[in-house]
Amino acid sequence: MLVFAVPSSPLAQPWSLIGGNVVAALVGVTAARLVPDATIAAALACGIAIAIMLALRCLHPPSGAVALTAVLGGPVISATGYGFVLVPVLLNSVLLLACALAYNALMGRPYPAAAPAAAPRAEQGPRRLGFSHADLDAALRQYDRLLDVSRTDLEQVLRLAEVRAYARRTGEVTCADIMTRDVVAVAPEDSMREALTLLRSHHIKALPVTTEEARVVGIVTQTDLLDKADWDARGPRVSLRQRLRHVVRLAGAPQGSVQEIMTVNVQCARLDTPIADLVPPEPLEPAALRAHLDAFYDKVRQDPALGPVFDRAIGDWPEHMETLTTFWRTVALRQPGYKGNPLAAHKALPLAPADFAMLFPRWLALWRETARERFSPAIADALVEKAERIAESLKAGLLFDPAGAGRARH
Repeated sequence: MLVFAVPSSPLAQPWSLIGGNVVAALVGVTAARLVPDATIAAALACGIAIAIMLALRCLHPPSGAVALTAVLGGPVISATGYGFVLVPVLLNSVLLLACALAYNALMGRPYPAAAPAAAPRAEQGPRRLGFSHADLDAALRQYDRLLDVSRTDLEQVLRLAEVRAYARRTGEVTCADIMTRDVVAVAPEDSMREALTLLRSHHIKALPVTTEEARVVGIVTQTDLLDKADWDARGPRVSLRQRLRHVVRLAGAPQGSVQEIMTVNVQCARLDTPIADLVPPEPLEPAALRAHLDAFYDKVRQDPALGPVFDRAIGDWPEHMETLTTFWRTVALRQPGYKGNPLAAHKALPLAPADFAMLFPRWLALWRETARERFSPAIADALVEKAERIAESLKAGLLFDPAGAGRARH
């Protein structure tokens, strides 16, 4: 049951299945040969088999029954001796593993469970909040007990708990409660020298750039002044590269003003924004994204409206899941690799525009539900936003009627 119902469990992996059954059979046959009393032999077989499986990291709960069968299976099994280990135990274990691989591939679920990826270099340094991959590994070694949950799933649960705990601790504290109100700012037309003077006199590292209506249009930082300006005895001036960019962007000559070097893509918060929402979200891991896709398409295939459509359209689910994984890694993680054309693929489906219009909301509802079950609000919202944009783009391409548009223009 484990390899079919919970394929991500450490107890259901191939080594646990085959190693656990073989170890239990060997121990059971040995106990039956050396201990005359069947009751004592059965107890010893189970206990020793479990101890060896734990030591070899191949614990598989059903293997306990294999050890008992080797002792209590009757004269036929006793006569087989150590041949019982090969047939039926090893043979049946291999056949069961083959069935598990085929079933989980058919269901679009990864099996065996992928090993956790190594932590990227950026995460190996100190972190301001939360725990790192190394922290989790060290905690698991210190705990030193078997957990019937994959490391990836455990980490995802802990990340969600971390975000919720922070939100609970901060309660109703908003940006208005903690923000600095006497903010030093500059106007887009102010000179870079004025910005530098303000940074130095107030001992700060950044200045918001605001209009007369107090609307934030950018930010100028020490890094902007160092990277985007050339320096001489008179102070900062616009570099040649920035001059060329400024001419292209504004179609005018640079004047040495703040707007020529400021960072434009600035994230702003409202007065009523809870400070918990300001905590940077944990990065979306590729393994977590794949697990999300597996869970989502499990729901899709079981959905009474979407399931039949997908089953008719997709002949090879494992291949389709690999394509979807590559697509979403490109969309969500900006990893290159996807070369397909989603619009052309959907246009090839034997569905009328009315069918697409009816099915898209259901697809989005399941996507939204699955994302919010598995991720923190920030990551879930980002995935939902990307899915909604993709859906709108596909709907525009699939539901557009060129002939009708042409008649409307005439």
